[in-house]
Amino acid sequence: MSRVHLLLLLVFYIPAAIASRRNLRLSPADIAVPDAAAADTPTTYFEVDRPLRPPPGSSGPCSTLLLSSSFGFTYTKPPVTAAYSPPDCLAAAGGGAPAISLAVLEWRATCRGVQFDRIFGVWLGGVELLRSCTAEPRPNGIVWSVSKDVTRYASLLAAGNSTLAVYLGNLVDDQYTGVYHANITLHLYFGPTPARQPAPATAPADIIVPVSRSLPLNDGLWFQIQNATDVESASIVLPSNTYRAVLEVYVSFHGDDEFWYTHTPDGNGPFREVTVLVDGDLVGAVWPFPVIFTGGINPLLWRPITGIGSFNLPTYDIELTPFLAKLLDGKAHELAFAVTNAVDVWYVDGNLHLWLDPMTTATTASLVSYDAPRLAAVNTSHTTASRFDGLSERYYYHTTASRRISAAGWVESPSHGRITTNATQTFAFENTYAFAGDGSAETVNQTTVADAAVSATDLAGAVLYSRQAHHDFPLYVDIEAKTSPHAADVTYTVAREYRETAIAAGRWLSSGTPPRRYSLRDTQSGAVDVEMRDGNAVSATWGTRQTYRLEATDGCYFRNVTSSGYSVASDESDEVCSDSQEYPAGGAVIGALPAAAAATASADELVRNYRMFVMRNGRQCHQHRCVAFLHTETMTTSSAPLLLLCLCFTLLVLHFRSCAASPRDLRFSAADIAAVEAVLPSLRRARNTFFEVERPLRPPRGSSGPCSTLLLSHSFAFTFTKPPATAAYSPPPCLADAAGGARAVSLAVLEWRADCRGTQYDRIFGVWLGGAELMRGSTAEPRPGGVTWSVHKDVTKYASLLAAGNSTLAVYLGNLIDETYNGVYNADLTLHLYFRRAARSPTAASAPADVVVPVSRSLPLNDGLWFVVDNTTDVESARLTVPPNAYRAVLEVYVSSHNFDEFWYMNTPDQNGPFREVTVHLDGDVVGAVWPFPVIYTGGINPLIWRPITSIGSFNFPSYDVELTPFLGKLLDGKEHELGFAVTNAQKSWYVDANLHLWLDPKSVATSGGLVAYDAPKLTGKIVSNSSDGIDGQYDATASRNITATGWVRSSRGNITTTFTQRLTFVHTNVVTSQGSSQAINQTTEARTEVVTGDGAHALQLHQSFPLYIFLGGDGSGTSSQRLMRRVAIGFDETRAAGAGGSSSAASTLHNEQTAAAEVVLRDDQVVGASWRMHQVYEYGGSDGGCYSRNVSSVGYDVLFDHNEESCAGTRRR
Repeated sequence: MSRVHLLLLLVFYIPAAIASRRNLRLSPADIAVPDAAAADTPTTYFEVDRPLRPPPGSSGPCSTLLLSSSFGFTYTKPPVTAAYSPPDCLAAAGGGAPAISLAVLEWRATCRGVQFDRIFGVWLGGVELLRSCTAEPRPNGIVWSVSKDVTRYASLLAAGNSTLAVYLGNLVDDQYTGVYHANITLHLYFGPTPARQPAPATAPADIIVPVSRSLPLNDGLWFQIQNATDVESASIVLPSNTYRAVLEVYVSFHGDDEFWYTHTPDGNGPFREVTVLVDGDLVGAVWPFPVIFTGGINPLLWRPITGIGSFNLPTYDIELTPFLAKLLDGKAHELAFAVTNAVDVWYVDGNLHLWLDPMTTATTASLVSYDAPRLAAVNTSHTTASRFDGLSERYYYHTTASRRISAAGWVESPSHGRITTNATQTFAFENTYAFAGDGSAETVNQTTVADAAVSATDLAGAVLYSRQAHHDFPLYVDIEAKTSPHAADVTYTVAREYRETAIAAGRWLSSGTPPRRYSLRDTQSGAVDVEMRDGNAVSATWGTRQTYRLEATDGCYFRNVTSSGYSVASDESDEVCSDSQEYPAGGAVIGALPAAAAATASADELVRNYRMFVMRNGRQCHQHRCVAFLHTETMTTSSAPLLLLCLCFTLLVLHFRSCAASPRDLRFSAADIAAVEAVLPSLRRARNTFFEVERPLRPPRGSSGPCSTLLLSHSFAFTFTKPPATAAYSPPPCLADAAGGARAVSLAVLEWRADCRGTQYDRIFGVWLGGAELMRGSTAEPRPGGVTWSVHKDVTKYASLLAAGNSTLAVYLGNLIDETYNGVYNADLTLHLYFRRAARSPTAASAPADVVVPVSRSLPLNDGLWFVVDNTTDVESARLTVPPNAYRAVLEVYVSSHNFDEFWYMNTPDQNGPFREVTVHLDGDVVGAVWPFPVIYTGGINPLIWRPITSIGSFNFPSYDVELTPFLGKLLDGKEHELGFAVTNAQKSWYVDANLHLWLDPKSVATSGGLVAYDAPKLTGKIVSNSSDGIDGQYDATASRNITATGWVRSSRGNITTTFTQRLTFVHTNVVTSQGSSQAINQTTEARTEVVTGDGAHALQLHQSFPLYIFLGGDGSGTSSQRLMRRVAIGFDETRAAGAGGSSSAASTLHNEQTAAAEVVLRDDQVVGASWRMHQVYEYGGSDGGCYSRNVSSVGYDVLFDHNEESCAGTRRR
């Protein structure tokens, strides 16, 4: 019996509490199938990290090979050692350690054959410099390298002779033949001579004391911690003139605790922390990032892109300066490590970095305060629930933990006087682990948050140095197995992130310069599907996507890389964060296969064209006989007529479904979903609530209300091409009676609450008041037992419109009813108003506008009031006149894409490519642009994905602001002007309209203005196609645009100059394989907007980022058994800072990310099974204290885990 078969037996028949923790390591034999056709040349594996660059003006590198060794059978044998002395170039630099501007330790290795991943460490004089995991080799070899910044060890590198030690415990036998061959090289760069005097306390330490085991050893120099009571320590004596101490801790976990985050209570639970003790007292802690080694979960996940931190494990710093009072007594002290809840085995050691005062032989110190309460209650709950298929119980374990450690102490020395150091660590941990009783599924959803703050002040209270760091480690692991008597399919999914934000300041660090900032967001998601037949792995598919974004004072780095199997599908990186390439005006659209051409085409040409057509427009013909021809390797000319008939039938199907169907099988029909419902009998009659994750709307403190008014109640049956539902609107009495009118409104919420039962597509709808659009959304797709959903939108910005006189409320929802699609949408629209205790005086420009002017179509209509843009040359516009006393103007734009452009981001060059922008025109001139967030409607990609957690923005579409104040000089002439909209590269259809928000000067009859500067260069970018057959290949697109305008307006507020800037970038990769049956999209849109007024009365900085990843694929096509797979990862990130008087009075950050997957299994063209899952993290932080976080996961229709918090302390700040 093979190891894989044994593994599956363990998974399915041993109790899940045991099996789930033992199926996360596969042997090289388990994954031999994908390597059956290994390349002749070695494969390069890599970890995504920032390239190391020396500071400007540096010289070098000076490179020295420190060690070259082959690690064969080295397990339980002494480390490989080499004598070390400082390189000659370092001595020649004339400044010792201060001369070093950058030191890089490079590990470069190869291996061939079969071998496990192995942990290794590099020590110099007992000080650990690098800890890493090897790559797992392939039969024909692999190579990899690690480059680590070791500048912080400069004093150690410049010290006298020492011993370099490397331990890599490898086993070699008849089966595991891989020998690791490695070179270690030191690269040194030097600053200008003479070297500058190092900054106190913030430059690399003066000496580094190892806190590790000593040679000789038959192991690494790390301590081994084997259980929860084990404490390992070293005795140290500090130099008497120390004035700062920082402990750097190395941590890794192995053996039974390698996957500690999956443990149930009988395995000590999933929580671990490394505690640091001085003479038995707790002085700090490490809550580790869950590094997954290259053989973990499923080794294919990490080929060729390895896991975050696996080649260069992170270290963790603990400030010990407050405890110098204890350590500076000239005696030996015990520095110890323990691991809470540990199971065998953890490797831990440390390096104590010390800063010395050369002006004295002894410093003095005192501990001022110290607080280290016990670890807060670790709560573990165990619940059981039935799965939807009724086959198995599902078990849940929920664990939380928190800790805070703080200390303050002073150190006095001749050079620096008395310095008081405050150090604080704050931690939070949450883990949900779920598994099926039959072992067929397990899910881990975990987040670790660690905050550390250090500040040092002098006697006058001046900050000498300070550093605040925030770490956030979200982790999601999902393993699912589907079995039949002779087959099994196992899917592994991993999504995780390493986030770090830090700010450092102080006189010693950056005198006269701004604080140093560091922000890293490293996101990785991957999946593996393994197919088993009769106990043997017969195929495997896998892919990984990683986005690395670093923004720091000393530079930035961005990399977005995707792999499919062993190949890198796309790889885009940038160190200057700019892009300016030429973008064509638009390509010709290649239509469907012309009948005349088809009639004369050869069989090969017909197959090629048909496959291309199905990829772009069809439904893969799963329910038609055409599938047999689509996958036929050889065809005769006689087959062509039948294939042409199939093509014509597909065209007819698409024609009659054109309102709902979309290209490339991105829309499933109601029949598809009904077939899925049919195999889920226990849920067919259930009524579900679907929801979009959004921040709850809370009124400001002291507000009264709500005052709630039902505006409309309507059932939308056959409403397609019929007039909108309308209702007379007048301000609610509570608003009419409020002193101050619109200014009295502190919060206005428009609530849409709806239900539907039966069968129906998702439908777009809009809500207008007096022609101004208030809301746009997509309906939920109903189930046989019914569905309910609601939307709550903040409409406070429309307060003047709500308080104005009588008007007409219009709602358009174009629905179709027939024998198949019988779902009627029943909706209530309610307005909730909250009021301030006392109305404010006239507001500043950042308050809601005084007038909102619609830029839309007018009633009567048999459609929505939006404009419809059908192609790239179409420009839709409205004429308007601006009140003469306007002093600020902002255009709010609503955008949605439909029909052939619903999935515009999936389009290949013959469909006008994947890039779209909405341009705003004033009298024919481009004055702004919208690069839209790719909203996926509730029926898109695969409707199951969005049940019950719907996609970002689908129930409440985002709108986009364009500042028009610089152009008021043109608009204030009392004449009509034309505001128009176009969509670059558009296909049918885009719905666009807008609201013009105007601020009026009540003290002026007329204002005046002028345009000072205006620059709107043409769109730049390019499309690159790399395809040999016109189907499979890679299609890359980039674009960028900059728009800037400056203008002045003279009013009673003075002569105010406003500058508006937009900087937009777009990067897209589309990889098509398997003759069009597999497609992977990787895209990022970045939009930066800045508005600044000359008097500082108003300022806005807005940065939005929209990452998108979509995978469409499957297997078994052309056979009796098929599987359709869909994977989506999408994010909406926003950082906003608005202020007045030169300060940021209002700032907020939003991180909203979804990862989802769905699979549908067909046998003989019939749906026999389906599974889907969703995970979403929503994090909002506001400077006003209005914070909100929500972490929610669903499997099928069940919400697996849902945690939300409105406390800023619980919000994971980015």
